[in-house]
Amino acid sequence: MISIEKVISLIQKDVNINYVAIITTPWHLLGLKIFLKNYSHSMDRSKGLILISKHKISGICLDIEEVKNQLQINRYIYEYSGEEIRINKMISIFYCYHKKANREIILVSPEKPWIRFGILLETKDINCSYYIFDEGIGTYLRSDKRYYSGIDRVKTFIRKCLLQFVKMNRDISNNNLLVKNGHKYVLQSQIVQQYKEILSIDNEVGKKVFKYNLSDKCAPYVILNTQTYHDNHEILNDADIPLYRIIIKLFHDQGYSVYLKIHPREKSILRYNSLHVKIIDSKITQEELINNTNNKPHYVIGFTTTTLVTLSLFYDIKTISLIKLLDSSYLSGNAIQDFRTFNKIFDDIVLIPDTLEKVKDIIKKEERL
Repeated sequence: MISIEKVISLIQKDVNINYVAIITTPWHLLGLKIFLKNYSHSMDRSKGLILISKHKISGICLDIEEVKNQLQINRYIYEYSGEEIRINKMISIFYCYHKKANREIILVSPEKPWIRFGILLETKDINCSYYIFDEGIGTYLRSDKRYYSGIDRVKTFIRKCLLQFVKMNRDISNNNLLVKNGHKYVLQSQIVQQYKEILSIDNEVGKKVFKYNLSDKCAPYVILNTQTYHDNHEILNDADIPLYRIIIKLFHDQGYSVYLKIHPREKSILRYNSLHVKIIDSKITQEELINNTNNKPHYVIGFTTTTLVTLSLFYDIKTISLIKLLDSSYLSGNAIQDFRTFNKIFDDIVLIPDTLEKVKDIIKKEERL
């Protein structure tokens, strides 16, 4: 586990390091692959520093050896302690950002620029530019200020001020799938295309996928996705399990096989044994899973998982959200808000039926096509 002091020391000692990337999840790893592809003409991918950060709930989600294998990079990949970078003298930002430096580094991070780390590097006479890749759907669902405590709102205000200053003085490349335009999110179609392209050429994970025999199935099938709402105490009393049973039976009755895709960070997976479906306990992204199967699923189902959006956009697969089929009395306040926001943002991308009859209608419509 590497500390921030060690990271700074490595960067200062090795002047060939030209980028620093921080990743936490398999989805982040895809975003990093796109960055490396986009900059392959002007940058040696082996001369970067890649930090695998701990998820705040689930800990380390990526295996170092697997990351090395997928990126074909053998050095400077570390598990990062994830410690918060404290900047005691914020006034230094005004001095260092107006100073001519002899070296430049790209900071690659999910969702937002890694500004605090950038400030540290700027004080070491290193200029920074920023490349942002997509964090995942949760970012868009929980960007509202109601999720923050008083002190978090102060921190958020400070970050926004710093961000505005950095925007005026440094390059920031925003590669999120969605960008906010007023009160709405707008899809960046060129970013969607980049994800599709990187998935089409990235076949390193194929050998993991084929053990589930998805590509050999001739019969139609669906994939039901779980999430961490139960682990986070946001879906109460196992209320999702009876709904899953109903959905599974509905599709079985229509002649579909059903696979259950476990969320990579989910811990309470034994509770799904009673569903009697084939469980895919895979640490790769579902986008990679689907990319490496010849026979795509007819439907992908879940609540607010990122894959409902991405598989619809990347592969034109029909995706169904169950958010209107779960009794809200079993939901926490955060989950209720997640469901409402998901419906508001993605109802033109994801099918969101409010009754089981409408789920049946979706299937019948498909059968008529």
